[in-house]
Amino acid sequence: MRQDHRLTLLYMIQHHLVDVDPGPILSRSDTKTRGKSRLQQATPQSTVYNSSFYPITISQWNQLPILVTDSTCLEGFKTALVQLRASPSRTA
Repeated sequence: MRQDHRLTLLYMIQHHLVDVDPGPILSRSDTKTRGKSRLQQATPQSTVYNSSFYPITISQWNQLPILVTDSTCLEGFKTALVQLRASPSRTA
């Protein structure tokens, strides 16, 4: 699934597993308790940017449960995504 590939790439960028500088685009939310693994969503200045990798993937990332986003390794993250997709309570 394309969404899972995007989320996996974002995980890899955040954890420096690929040679892509996260720079200022990937900044954590200021929340101290709930949502600590959420990323701040930049306000797109154009509709073209709004449809690009970072805005779409950050929005999807922020909808993931903390158990998925706080995975300590890449394989754990992938496994958590698969389990999330397979869970019967998921409505999408």
